[in-house]
Amino acid sequence: MRTISWTIEVSGMLAVIVLPWVGGCFFTARVDCEHDLVCNDSGGSGMSSSSTGTGGAPPECAGEPSEANVTDACGVFVQADATGAMGAEDGTQAHPYTSLQTALKAAGSKRVYACSSAPYAEAVTVAAPVEVYGGFTCAKGWAWTTEGRSVLKGPADTVALTLTKAADGARVHGFAITAASATKKGQSSVAVAVEDIAAALIRCEVTAGDGMAGEDGVTPVGLATKGMDAPPPEAMTMNACVNPASLVGGTPGTLTCDDGVTAGGLGGKGGITGMMSGDGIPGADGTLADATKGKGGVGEDSMMECADGTKGSSGVAGIAGDTGILPGTLSLAGIADTNLTDGKAGSRGNGGGGG
Repeated sequence: MRTISWTIEVSGMLAVIVLPWVGGCFFTARVDCEHDLVCNDSGGSGMSSSSTGTGGAPPECAGEPSEANVTDACGVFVQADATGAMGAEDGTQAHPYTSLQTALKAAGSKRVYACSSAPYAEAVTVAAPVEVYGGFTCAKGWAWTTEGRSVLKGPADTVALTLTKAADGARVHGFAITAASATKKGQSSVAVAVEDIAAALIRCEVTAGDGMAGEDGVTPVGLATKGMDAPPPEAMTMNACVNPASLVGGTPGTLTCDDGVTAGGLGGKGGITGMMSGDGIPGADGTLADATKGKGGVGEDSMMECADGTKGSSGVAGIAGDTGILPGTLSLAGIADTNLTDGKAGSRGNGGGGG
C-alpha cells in the first residue's frame, strides 16, 4: 500500500486533520495553504534514506531500519502487548517498554522502534528531536517494512499526538494516528497538534473523529406582566336614548412599562339623534410611551354600529443577544471555547400601547 508522506513546516500553531490520499508523493503543508506535491517514479515517499538521524545518533544507526541498526545500541524498543516479569521493562528488544510515551522519555539520542502487534491507547507528547519508527513485526525478529503501520489511538477529549517546540527536527515514520470522537459538549477531536517547529510525519495516516455540539442556550424564565384593564363604562353612557345631552366617553386604561406610562384616550360623547348626522364626538388620543398615538372609535347612529377603536402600537422588541465567536481558540490542547465567546441572552420586549 502506498501512502502519503508529510513534512510539516509551520510559522504558527498547526492542527493536522484528515487529508485526501496521495500515492507515492511527498507532501509539504505550510500555513499559507500552498501545497507542493513532488512525486517520484518508484512510488516511495520522495525522501532520502541517507539521513544521519536526529539527536546525535552514531553514523552506524542512520538510514531506514535494517538488521544493522535495529539494535539495542541504536534504539529503544516498545511493544504495547509485551509480557514479562513485573518491572523487567528496560526498552531492550528482550524487554521492550509497553508505553510509547515511556519509550520517548527514555530514548535520549537513540531512536524509538515501535512494534505494530497492538495499538498504543494513549495520548503521546514528543518533546525532543527524536526519530520514531513504527510498523515493526516484533514476532519476526523486529522485521520492518515501509508498508507497516503502528497504531496510536488517543483517548477521547485529548490530542493523540502532540509535538511541542522542543521537538524541532523530530521525525515520525509509519504510524496510523487516530483521535477518538469527543464525548464532552463543545470539545473537538484533534489527531495531531504541532507547535511552531519544522518536523516530519512520514508514511503516516492521520484520522480525526467527530467534535461534539456545545451546550444549548438557556431559556429565559418568568412571564411578561399583564397591563391594567380599563374600568367598566358607566351604565348611563351605554345608550344614546337614555340621556343624549349628558353622554360621556369611557375612562381609559393605563399601563406602566419599563420605558414609561401608556394609556388610552378618554372616549368621546355618543351621537345625538338629529345633530351632526348622529355621529359621536371622537375620543381623545391615547398617551403612549412612543410617538405613535391611537384614535377613538366611530360614534353610533341608527344605521351603523360603533366600530372598534384603532389598534394600539406594538411594544418595542427586546435587544438581541450578542453572537458567539467561532471557531474558538486553537492550542496544543485542541480547539476550545471560552465564556467570553458565548452568546448573551436577549432582553425582554416592552409592553404594547393602549388602543
